[in-house]
Amino acid sequence: MGHSRSSPRKGVNIVTAAGPGIGLGHLQRCLTLAQALREGGLEVLFWLRGGREAATRIHSSGFPLRLVDSPSNVLREVPQVSGPFIIDDYNWLTADITRLANVRRPICVVDDLATRKLPVDLVVNGCLHAEQLTYTVGPQTRLLLGAQYVLLRLAYRETPERAIRPTVERLLLTVGGGDPLGITAELITYVRRALPSALIDVVVGPLFPDPLRFLLSSIAAHDPNVLLHQDPAYMRDLMLGADLALSAAGQTLYELAASGTPTLSLLMAENQRSSGEAFQQEGAALLLGAPGDLSFSDRLVEALKALNADPGERGRVSARARSLVDGDGAQRVATTILGMAA
Repeated sequence: MGHSRSSPRKGVNIVTAAGPGIGLGHLQRCLTLAQALREGGLEVLFWLRGGREAATRIHSSGFPLRLVDSPSNVLREVPQVSGPFIIDDYNWLTADITRLANVRRPICVVDDLATRKLPVDLVVNGCLHAEQLTYTVGPQTRLLLGAQYVLLRLAYRETPERAIRPTVERLLLTVGGGDPLGITAELITYVRRALPSALIDVVVGPLFPDPLRFLLSSIAAHDPNVLLHQDPAYMRDLMLGADLALSAAGQTLYELAASGTPTLSLLMAENQRSSGEAFQQEGAALLLGAPGDLSFSDRLVEALKALNADPGERGRVSARARSLVDGDGAQRVATTILGMAA
């Protein structure tokens, strides 16, 4: 009697970038998608342009990894691997993507900007404003656009339990994986000016420089209502516990929306402007602008005071945000990619 063999699991390749100057947003959403694909039965191989912190995150999630420094590194090794490619890295130009397409591999690109010609099978943009963009693609390209496709960790699919308190007792402050503007300590000062007795949960990302970490530790040592959280794995719990958040208008803004956390957003980079403006237009967050803008600090303090005094407005923002972002995006995108890999 012969011995039966199980069929080898099919694979998919994820190409992304992370680190100082890039941040961790691309990597985090790719890890989320990878986990959904793994649950669907695919083996996932990461190709990373980034440093040690990013590589550690991939390894700790249980995915194999190849480090690369350019699209050429990947393209040379394509014949050695199987399966579709998912690209979330703006370092890949149209010429690089075309070379990959010529190898006849299904290609998905995660792209928030629509600034490149994309000769691919699938484009994913989970931003709230995505349907307003014009993509240059082929006639067979499928587009998954809008907040229903934003790639959030699976915990954000759960319906949040939230009570709107009469005043803001707890505020969550997060500017992302890094703080290239060195603004976190200054933001704490503005929050304390507006909300003298509130507890402030401050997220210290893994890319924060050591001098800033030291400064924040000193602030927390002198103010018992300032709590530091070093790259926490429990971000959703912090969001659910917050009456209000002050956040960069990047990927975290969508996590806050899925958590129903009323949010004041700020621009840590110009590429966050479209999302920040879209949330404001929908009444799902208030956009303050960039920290370097004229009168930014005054606008922040005034907005904090106004929302502190208006629980009805906080409740409306919370409900509107959750109605726009339901947390199922990763599963929707994974289902489409599983069909490409079949």
